[in-house]
Amino acid sequence: MRVRIGAMVVAAALIGAYLMVGAPPKASAATCSPADITISDDAYSPTTLTVASGTAVCWAYPTGFTNHTVTSGSTFGGDDNVWPTHTFSAGDSNSVVFNTAGTFAFHCNFHSNMHGTITVRPAAPTVNAATVPASGSNRTKPTISGTAPLSSGVNIYEGPGCATLIDDTTTSDGAGNWSYTVSDAHSLVTGTTTLFFAKTRDGTALSDCSASDASYTVGSGGPAIDLITGPPAGSVIVSPTPQWTFSAPNSTYECSLTQAAFSFNSCAGTFDAPTLSSGAWTFAVRATDSTTHDETLDTFGFTVDLSDPAIHGPKTTKSRKPKFTLSGNPGIASYECEFDSKGFVPAVGTTCKAPKLKLGRHTIRAHAIDSLGDTGPDQAKRFKIVR
Repeated sequence: MRVRIGAMVVAAALIGAYLMVGAPPKASAATCSPADITISDDAYSPTTLTVASGTAVCWAYPTGFTNHTVTSGSTFGGDDNVWPTHTFSAGDSNSVVFNTAGTFAFHCNFHSNMHGTITVRPAAPTVNAATVPASGSNRTKPTISGTAPLSSGVNIYEGPGCATLIDDTTTSDGAGNWSYTVSDAHSLVTGTTTLFFAKTRDGTALSDCSASDASYTVGSGGPAIDLITGPPAGSVIVSPTPQWTFSAPNSTYECSLTQAAFSFNSCAGTFDAPTLSSGAWTFAVRATDSTTHDETLDTFGFTVDLSDPAIHGPKTTKSRKPKFTLSGNPGIASYECEFDSKGFVPAVGTTCKAPKLKLGRHTIRAHAIDSLGDTGPDQAKRFKIVR
């Protein structure tokens, strides 16, 4: 591939040369055109250029009065000998093919103010469309494979455009082949489809995202998981220690409870959570058929809300039956409230209406109730009824 910026007029009788950076020089019988970098009598334009590995970068000097060079290195008058120096007269052009990732400085040995930099990204890898096992299988950790520059690093991503990095430890072998088996932490959920992409890694330099991808769908033919008790998907709970029971025929189980990547451990049809903090959590169960080894991975995302409900109402009132409203627990099933420790009763939506009270000081208490029937912490508010 050749990056081309602008256009130039090249004399047909002049001959340029292709020089391979990272491989033996390769001569060419043709001048390069159009120019990626144009030389004038006082500057290179542009002075910086980023290209993919394998790109032929073309320098051209359309018109001018003095000679110039394109010499590797940043030191005026020096030469790093990464490629042979070429001296340009007006109308001349020359190309260098960059096959090695990195940053390459260049300068003119005749003019100290002329210098520039070529940044070379690694060549992008390919991703094989086929996975092992094939898409649609009842497996949650398929193997993805492809090719990349020999003995290079390969990063694996989920999502178009290499959206989410899931592995940065894979490397290609001496033949350029690589493979990656999805880890426990990134196990795929039954019924979902995932697109896998890759980038070549050379030190800290990364290639463009691969043009090819592997699409994998986890089949739904594994054991059917029956959630018997525990927070269902999408629920909001007020207990910091939820419990689950579940079953699937002829299966062994692995469970994960996390706010990030999966972390599976063996479980036996029940799971007791440690004390959880407020926030979003995901409980996951993987059932594996003991005979066929087919897998089902189901997830149950839920939210823990340990906050006290806010009680809104008067501090002082003449009403003998004051009303109070509750807020602060979005998604909660219901509320209960009580006055002066006389026993909790259900709120009407988010409203607590007091029975007829005497003059003087009183206290309202309220708490949230989730869909499992668990109650959250009490919140109290004092108020006074006056004449």
